[in-house]
Amino acid sequence: MPSGCSGTTAPVLFGLLARPLTLAEMVSQLERGCLVLDEVRFRPGNTAIQISSPAGFVQVARALGLAQGDYRVTVPPETAPGWPPDTVQALRRGVVLREELLRYGASRFRLLEEPGMAHLPLAASRGAARPMLVRVQGALR
Repeated sequence: MPSGCSGTTAPVLFGLLARPLTLAEMVSQLERGCLVLDEVRFRPGNTAIQISSPAGFVQVARALGLAQGDYRVTVPPETAPGWPPDTVQALRRGVVLREELLRYGASRFRLLEEPGMAHLPLAASRGAARPMLVRVQGALR
């Protein structure tokens, strides 16, 4: 995960439950360069998304519309002990997630088509990959 990349939930303080980020906090994180989508999970070994509420996608799509810059979806590849990271599945998950965000109102022109893998995030253990939106520096349209 890129340094300074924060999730969609606020940090836990003194053991209290984390709250979802506000729209302004999401925009701020995006403009800093990266937003981890903590609530987005994928079915193990699959590209199907599991999410608790569509409202989370709506909020992220709105934040993308307000933030400056262009973004790519990046999903860390998952790996099991003794196996290489599954980058093909990670790329497919990125495509599925982008399509879902577009369905909920994200701009097709600001959320770039190909998933971001220029700087491969560290591989995650099975079921632990957290997708993120990463700002693209100097993107051409």
